Amino acid sequence: RAVTEFMTKMIQPKIGEKMADFACGTGGFITSWLNELGPQIKTTDDQAEYDNSIYGIEKKQFPYMLCITNMLLHGLDVPKIYHDNSLLRDVLDYTEDDQFDVILMNPPYGGSEKADIKNHFPSDLASSETADLFMSVIMYRLKKNGRVAVILPDGFLFGTDNAKVAIKKKLLSEFNLHTVIRMPSSVFSPYTSITTNILFFDRTKPTTETWFYRLDMPEGYKHFSKTKPMKLDHFAPVIEWWNDRQELNVDGFDKSKKYMVNQLSEE
Repeated sequence: RAVTEFMTKMIQPKIGEKMADFACGTGGFITSWLNELGPQIKTTDDQAEYDNSIYGIEKKQFPYMLCITNMLLHGLDVPKIYHDNSLLRDVLDYTEDDQFDVILMNPPYGGSEKADIKNHFPSDLASSETADLFMSVIMYRLKKNGRVAVILPDGFLFGTDNAKVAIKKKLLSEFNLHTVIRMPSSVFSPYTSITTNILFFDRTKPTTETWFYRLDMPEGYKHFSKTKPMKLDHFAPVIEWWNDRQELNVDGFDKSKKYMVNQLSEE
């Protein structure tokens, strides 16, 4: 919950924008979006824009039902939430009408997709890793000047197989990957212990430089758990750093560092 709240805060939703989550689960990101957007409603037109501002797809029946219920509780009578699989459409078929101002996601990862799913992607981007395919969907469905916050496993940034490299190359050459927040390892325990990163990028220009910021465990925590989850307060150091970025080194290790795009491409 804290992670989705942080990501949505940094994205700064505005009335009139449309957001999407192509694997929305029970609607955590959509709820955070509505909570951030709600206080901006001043007129009936604003209310109509708010009601129309979300789009979600979830392939599993039970989370889909919970998501619909969640939206009804937020006052959305006809929420645009669909019971479908985002990977079953050819990405080259998407037009501007299928694009969004903002995409907020934590795509499923660790999954392995079969050939019939991979056929919906250009051959160079046809990874078998689920999270990689969702990254391609995000890139094809983001409006010009649109912005994204997405949670991805370490493997995305540092993987070396051909499809991963091609997806990363597309990201850096067509989008502006401005910030990567490295998360403490147990953020999503007990569900997964995989190390994850939050990538923030927009479709304004090619990447020239990317800031990395390592979020450490807060004092007094050995690891997060269901009974001691991460809280929004734990993001306070990042939020403070966000608007006044400086390179930081703690105990000989980089906590915050800026990389030029050629350094990223080589690594």
